[in-house]
Amino acid sequence: DNVHIILLEQIITHREHTIRQLCRFLGIKYQEFPPEKQHQNKGRSPALRWFLQRETFLSGLASATLFRRVEPILRRITPRDIFTDGDKAFITSMYAVSNRLTTKLSNIDLAHYNYPG
Repeated sequence: DNVHIILLEQIITHREHTIRQLCRFLGIKYQEFPPEKQHQNKGRSPALRWFLQRETFLSGLASATLFRRVEPILRRITPRDIFTDGDKAFITSMYAVSNRLTTKLSNIDLAHYNYPG
């Protein structure tokens, strides 16, 4: 009764419904984010945000200057698959047991979100 589980996939696919459920669980009123303000919070590239969050020595640099220097480099980085098929099979089997237990405890069908199980 004191735990509310939310999957990232639920927020992505059913954002408002998921947040309304969370608000109900917390006993607070749902406040809709005004559509006219949604354009104001786009953020920067995910790779740059990741980089800035992890590099503490960059805190003294001006973010605009850093962004101009680093963003072109980060835009050239292409994600690549580093796991072999054997690695993927092992990881899938390792998490399948945990996912089945999570499904049972949370009553959320993880298979619906393509989790192995």
